[in-house]
Amino acid sequence: MPDWSYLPLFRPALFRLPPERARDLTLGAIGWLASRSIGPWIIELAGHMRSADALKRRAWCLTFASPVGIGAGLDPQAMASHALARFGVGFVEVGPVTLAPVAATAPIVRDVAHQALRYPDLPVNDGVRALTAQLARITPLPVPLGVRLAHRPAADPESAAREQSAMMRDLAPYTSFFTLDCAGGCDAGWTAGEWALYLRLIAQAARTIAPAQAVLLCLRPDVHVARVDHLLDTAIPLGISGLVIGGGVRDSRHTRLIGRPAARASLELVRQIHARWGERITIIGSGGVHEPGDALALLAAGASLVQLCSGLIYAGPGLPKRINEALLAREKANQPERQPVRRWGWRPWLAILLLGYGMIFGGGLAWLIAATRVVLPYDEAFVQLSRRELAALNPRLLPFMAHDRITLAGTMISIGVLYAQLALHALRYGVHWAQRAVRASASVGFASFFLFLGFGYFDPLHAFVSLLLLPLFLLGMRQPASATPIIPQPDLANDVTWRSALWGQLLFVGLGIGLVLAGSAIAVIGVTSVFVPEDLAFLQTTRAELHAINPRLVALVAHDRAGFGGALVSNGLAVLLTALWGIRRGACWVWWTLCLAGLPGFIGALGVHLTVGYTDLWHVSPALAALGVYLLGLALLYPYLAGNRAARSCDHLRDGVCPVPDHR
Repeated sequence: MPDWSYLPLFRPALFRLPPERARDLTLGAIGWLASRSIGPWIIELAGHMRSADALKRRAWCLTFASPVGIGAGLDPQAMASHALARFGVGFVEVGPVTLAPVAATAPIVRDVAHQALRYPDLPVNDGVRALTAQLARITPLPVPLGVRLAHRPAADPESAAREQSAMMRDLAPYTSFFTLDCAGGCDAGWTAGEWALYLRLIAQAARTIAPAQAVLLCLRPDVHVARVDHLLDTAIPLGISGLVIGGGVRDSRHTRLIGRPAARASLELVRQIHARWGERITIIGSGGVHEPGDALALLAAGASLVQLCSGLIYAGPGLPKRINEALLAREKANQPERQPVRRWGWRPWLAILLLGYGMIFGGGLAWLIAATRVVLPYDEAFVQLSRRELAALNPRLLPFMAHDRITLAGTMISIGVLYAQLALHALRYGVHWAQRAVRASASVGFASFFLFLGFGYFDPLHAFVSLLLLPLFLLGMRQPASATPIIPQPDLANDVTWRSALWGQLLFVGLGIGLVLAGSAIAVIGVTSVFVPEDLAFLQTTRAELHAINPRLVALVAHDRAGFGGALVSNGLAVLLTALWGIRRGACWVWWTLCLAGLPGFIGALGVHLTVGYTDLWHVSPALAALGVYLLGLALLYPYLAGNRAARSCDHLRDGVCPVPDHR
């Protein structure tokens, strides 16, 4: 459920449900998906959210792949922690949990106007036994797992410490760190002596658990900073490892507001604690992080890590990825400006560039032939009929074949544009997602050559071109591609251009999927029935009559059909993966790639139907619908990808400067 599907489609539907129902439905769905064998692959395919190595952080003897984590409250019972761990985050925290279940006294209320959730001021959960059983069922996470430990309301310091110590022993085999929810003690007004007793008992218990676990304190953003100083004066000498700012702010209804209303208080508290304690305490900031700019502000104020909770509900599951990429862009901005490296000689990405140009040239040549003589001498030799004789058999036969071949030619040119652009603007810098896109698309394209053999027709020209281009593909895939994505400019805000771009991205993802499905259907038809009813109506004949005239006529048409289907699948994969992984603020080259790649395909497909008079509305309606999706998608993406603010980024790309650190 990436942002391009969550915000436009799923969030409006989920927001019609009660918050608990929407949460359980969403977490249950993604948790089920992640538990399937192909689930992690699907999550990776949809979002490509894995964080870059440059973002790794170290704290409490733990390595975090990213400074961005999932906070407690989003998935209290770890229903989907194994899915959330693959959202480009560095850690996941579940809970809050208590020794015995705590029932809700009021429902969660969604406050859309303030981008908040109203929670009852209680640690509502099913108890530690249910959480332990769930953690035992799931596989170990690829990131550190923390648990936020609460205690029953109104517990005295000794009882609270005893409850939380027991939970630490039960949960230690599954976790990497614990966070103590101090809200109950703060609200109960424990004295200095009671706080000291509580923290000493917790510290003693922490030293007995195995494996050793970091223990953090969680304080709410609206706690008074003087109380924080008092707590830390006692906690740090006892070995408390860090501080989490989270849990929302109290409102006039005696509930907790989780979300935007807590943002300012959280930021100010992080700033004050860091100014007072510096590096002596590690701070995890959270509260109202709904945009990448919010996370960067917390990190700039002194937080070492940040947590997300309500941000994934209001901004979407792609928020961790957007924060990671904003951090990469910030690190690039803080580095001294480097001159572009001019390397002479052969580079593997040039092979993909030549492959793209070869596809463009081959498609143009095929278009020229199809628009003039249509069939080549080896086609005539195969059916043992000349061009004139073919035209005499059925005046519509050659126009029909021209319509197939020009459509194929336009698709070839489209693929060539995609490959050339990916090579110039991404593969040149070793960007991983671009190599994966070209590999998937070209592998299908070259494999589709064998579809030509479905009716026993061997196309020597196509075989020659394939053998000529295949080495370029293999050479291009030799280049290691592990570099971070190109970040033209940080995507800091959930502004109107970003929201519009999500609709545009959704349309292009749909277009790519549509091309793959259409190409698959055409390929299957090409190697089975060959014709659809509209084809035979245009030809004013039947398949049996064509076969009776010349048994090889159907095979000749079939090889065009099968080849076009395979090329359309290849084209659809390139469009789909570019739309999935390449849409970033200021990436104007992506907009021009999608724009230029679509033109030859649509001009060829629709233009040839008009030219030859094959204007059956049912037959051309898929192409017309795809054209509408293409034009609307470009319009929605333009302000985000290629608006005025992106001009400078495009200039850098044209000058050959890599906008991100080179990790090759």
